[in-house]
Amino acid sequence: MTWKGVNVNETKVRIIKAKHNNTSTEQQEVRKKRVVVYCRVSTNSDEQLESLDEQIKYFERMAKRNPDWRLVKIYSDEGKTGTSMKYRHNFRQMLEDCDNGLVDIIVTKSISRFARNALDCIKTIRKLKEKKIGVLFEKENIFTLDSTSEFVLTLLSAVAEEESNNISNNVRWGIKSRLSRGIFSFRDMLGYYRDKDKRVHIIEEEAEIVREAFDLFICGYSPREIADRFMAAGYLSKQGGNKWYPGSMRHLFENEKYIGACAGQKTYSNSFLDRRRIVNQNEQNIYIEDDTHEPIVEKIDYYAANYILERNEIGETRTLPFTGVIFCPKGNQKFRRKPAYYRDGVPQSLEWVCCIHDKRCEGCKITQFKENGLKEVCVETLNEWLADKESVISQLNRELKQLMRYKASGEIVPIRYGMFEIDRGAVERRIKAKRLEHLIDTLKSIRQVEAFDDSVMRVVLTGITVLGKSKIRIELCNTYKKEIIILT
Repeated sequence: MTWKGVNVNETKVRIIKAKHNNTSTEQQEVRKKRVVVYCRVSTNSDEQLESLDEQIKYFERMAKRNPDWRLVKIYSDEGKTGTSMKYRHNFRQMLEDCDNGLVDIIVTKSISRFARNALDCIKTIRKLKEKKIGVLFEKENIFTLDSTSEFVLTLLSAVAEEESNNISNNVRWGIKSRLSRGIFSFRDMLGYYRDKDKRVHIIEEEAEIVREAFDLFICGYSPREIADRFMAAGYLSKQGGNKWYPGSMRHLFENEKYIGACAGQKTYSNSFLDRRRIVNQNEQNIYIEDDTHEPIVEKIDYYAANYILERNEIGETRTLPFTGVIFCPKGNQKFRRKPAYYRDGVPQSLEWVCCIHDKRCEGCKITQFKENGLKEVCVETLNEWLADKESVISQLNRELKQLMRYKASGEIVPIRYGMFEIDRGAVERRIKAKRLEHLIDTLKSIRQVEAFDDSVMRVVLTGITVLGKSKIRIELCNTYKKEIIILT
């Protein structure tokens, strides 16, 4: 037989026959599909955890009934939302095992257990299909390696996402309804505990730590400096540890529960999919109730601390002795410290230099000052001032009494995103009075100063103004000023 001039009978087609493996028990085991199970519950309630146990037992029995399956592992996430993969650690571990070629089939109860985000669900399934890994949704009876599965899966994933959105809206409505009726959550915190009837009581030992933190912050210490002082003093946190952090200090100052008030919806979630919390700066209602329990801190001190926070008066810790206190007459620029005179890669001295001068900008001819020289003249000036310490303290006490006689300005300003309204004049007087009291206590405890002590200087040193290449003016407590020549 010929076709297009070619004799078909003479054409030889080679056929490479498929190899059939022996049917030994071990080889049959190798051919079994490696199956993993994924289970999830969205809360840690007893009922949900019981449901998780039932899911695991059900799929274990299911895997045993299927002779072509070999159950490799069961992954489960407890109390995790299905709208995001970010916090579902075991789910992500399962996907990592899939990437490493350890899985053939994933079995799960339903689409909503796998993911409530339609985009994440479809994206993950397509990625798994590229690796020939199928997902079996037992409730919907869908296997993703089937040709008709993706269309149905897309529809059902969108339904699961919308269901999650409805649940989120219902929960949000329930929270707002609870807050509007004055039902607030109250977690354990430093200074308080709740009894079995959920009544709030003060722990006086812890309350003293809270009051000290507020006092130090109002007196000018930064959150980091307060944290360092507490660790050095051996104070224990609510969790029983000795670690204190600047962030936790800021949260303490912002916590309205320390003045006997409760506030709700201080943060909110903008999307039910990412669950990211956003600080509520009056974009949504904030619910506040005063006098819900006994306060630890006076309201005026709480207002003062938050007034300072909002105006960024207190920056991070002043780790260096003259940070932020040396000013150049050229544009009121501050000085910064830099090492000088290197030997074998090691700086032999430290100097303070004007930021403009250091950048070699025109118009500033102020040179640098040696740190040791600045310390010496500060100690000398302080001792001169303390020569008549009683007179100094008397003067400061008169200023304190005069300060307390001033009337409030009457200017009402909001703090903490409008949660509270304060009399600005009253708060500013409180801050000044606290700092004067702290200064007087510090001066009473010191005599002649022999060496530079940063803990003392940070209280009394108001500023150093550079007047020329070798001339500076040192100011102590906004009252005592001295011009002095210093070697550069």
